[in-house]
Amino acid sequence: MPAIVKRYWHSPGAMTAMSVLARALAMAAPLPFLYIYFEDSIVAFWLLIITFQSVVGGLNGVLPTISMQMLSYAQAGSARLTGTMEQHQATQQTGPNGNLKAHINHALVKTYTVLTAVWLLLAITGGTAVLWVSLTKRPKMEDGLYMWAIFIVASAARFKLQPYVAFLFALGETALARRLESLAWLAGTVLSLIALLLSSNIVLIMACLYVPVLFQFLLARRLALRSGWNANHNEDLIQDGESIFKTIWNKAWRGSLGVLTGVLTIYGGGFVFAQYVTSIQLAGFLLALNLLGIFQQIAISPLFGSMPAMAASFARGDTNQLFVTADHVINRSSWILAILTVPVPIGLLIAQWFGIEIAFVGPITWLALVCAIFIVRYGATHLYLYTVSNELNLHIANSIFALLYFAGLLLIADPPMIYFPIVQGCAALVYASYARMMTWRHLKYPMRRDAKSIWLPLLVIIVGLGAQVAIIG
Repeated sequence: MPAIVKRYWHSPGAMTAMSVLARALAMAAPLPFLYIYFEDSIVAFWLLIITFQSVVGGLNGVLPTISMQMLSYAQAGSARLTGTMEQHQATQQTGPNGNLKAHINHALVKTYTVLTAVWLLLAITGGTAVLWVSLTKRPKMEDGLYMWAIFIVASAARFKLQPYVAFLFALGETALARRLESLAWLAGTVLSLIALLLSSNIVLIMACLYVPVLFQFLLARRLALRSGWNANHNEDLIQDGESIFKTIWNKAWRGSLGVLTGVLTIYGGGFVFAQYVTSIQLAGFLLALNLLGIFQQIAISPLFGSMPAMAASFARGDTNQLFVTADHVINRSSWILAILTVPVPIGLLIAQWFGIEIAFVGPITWLALVCAIFIVRYGATHLYLYTVSNELNLHIANSIFALLYFAGLLLIADPPMIYFPIVQGCAALVYASYARMMTWRHLKYPMRRDAKSIWLPLLVIIVGLGAQVAIIG
């Protein structure tokens, strides 16, 4: 294997970005064929189900991050799950703390079992209610129900997968776990395209997209067991007056609430929009939201890929290394988002020249959406940076964000499309300010360190997309 390929093959950041890109490809690759072979109502329904992917991520919350950090502390030899750098150092032992890791694994299995049950309840009740209007527009309503059932089951399998993935992350096998995730999504892409070209059965196409997730679960579990996974402990270990399960669960529900409300501020507008617009308008708006959601995940992937290293730096008390890593990932995150979003209107125009008609939002709406999501990403970056201390405020920040956003939407009945990103951007300013305050107050991360990571990329976005608005109209 060439050196440069080997370098990225084993890079946590590169493999995290690859997994996001693979998932994005799985969502996007079938779309041109769906537009060719199926009517608009089916395409809109497909996109609506795909949008629920974000809700699954929201329920997952920051638990993958929190569990990875707890296991990283134990791997580094600490006997604590929370606390300051000094408290971690005071309990440090030589080599990994295997007993603590086993107790964490046991608690994670229990926690994700609860989250799986919560997901099934919410999906069957609230999710079906959200989909109902679009379901009734389907030529064959039962096919829509089968597609939704496939998505629900595959998503439940993803929840059960997470404890094993967190364990691999903590062992420094982030690249391996992300490669496995990438291969699962790529396999889903290939299978769904084959099914699409050979069959007009939309249910079969949806099944082919998500079946590889089940194989990912089996492979990740096997890899974790081979790497020393052990959960054979009763929940009797106490940390700071609480059982480990209670400690994790207290963080899990706050993180899930926080991320879920944050997700709703990005995608929830699409669920509102779905109640009163035509199928073609809904398809265009949902495609823009899903595309931005994917871009945001790609942009923030350098941070997620570096979280184990930053957690270890925090546990060791190495503030300088923590800040150097944070500088790097925040700067890279901003530029990735700028590079991905600016060419989109031109790309769609080129596609039209080749006769490929894809429903999308106008250039002005896209500019407003991108600016709003840039502010959201900046705030999210700092909230996740703050979690290296294993403390959470996502439920506070994102709940305020969601409250401001949906209160703004409710002020006008059936608001126009451009209204959604404007309200979202205004609410995001409050959210980002709160997030930045947390990293300053608790990590002493200076404001000057990320100034260059914000203003120049944002200027490139405004000028680049603004020029296209003037040219394309």
